[in-house]
Amino acid sequence: MSPDRRAHDVIAFYLTQIVIMNQAMLGPEQVNLRGGVLRAPGLNERVRAHAASLVRGYCRVSDDQYEAIVAAPTLSGRAAPLWAMEPARRALSASRG
Repeated sequence: MSPDRRAHDVIAFYLTQIVIMNQAMLGPEQVNLRGGVLRAPGLNERVRAHAASLVRGYCRVSDDQYEAIVAAPTLSGRAAPLWAMEPARRALSASRG
């Protein structure tokens, strides 16, 4: 899907709602959005732009701070398998003492 498609704006708008809700309720330093769709070129930038335009300082966050708050995926699509294996890794570590 090309980055200028209307679908990206719609997806970015809904992801922005998640970011804003988290900012308003929890005030995290960073919101990590995950999933394959977030690898679409320009989607994170659209989320940051929507967040900055909708919040307008309400959450004590300036427009330029959304660059650091909305984080891009870092596990290259490996998040689900790594997350699924984590309980087994912890159990193995605990059994070894």
